[in-house]
Amino acid sequence: RVTAAYGDASPGYPDGNDCDFGTGLCYVPFASAENPLMRAVLSLPHPLDAWVRSAFLSLPPELSPQVVSYGGVAEYEPGDGKRPGRVRRLLQDPRGEDIGMITGTQVHEGKLYLGSLHNDFIGVYDLN
Repeated sequence: RVTAAYGDASPGYPDGNDCDFGTGLCYVPFASAENPLMRAVLSLPHPLDAWVRSAFLSLPPELSPQVVSYGGVAEYEPGDGKRPGRVRRLLQDPRGEDIGMITGTQVHEGKLYLGSLHNDFIGVYDLN
């Protein structure tokens, strides 16, 4: 798990990922940077955390915790049972200005394709 590799220092909320079976590396997009309020809520004991998250859903959108604009993808080397996985590198657009809300990745012929819910284009990153 990528979150295990990051521990408490995860840059955000992971979303759909893809693995390149040629290299054995996986690419995990982060749809949003972490919201400090949600970090606090998620640290509450269960079921209190679930109750607070449910309460947020009943609030008007302007009062709910907001998504933090961010674009990031972790290149992750999965563990093999003998050693834990590790993050090899983190590709970031910290303010999500060029590409943000990355929700999916696809590796094809040495390029990493980045899908987003909010953009009208597909981002392309050359892995070489």
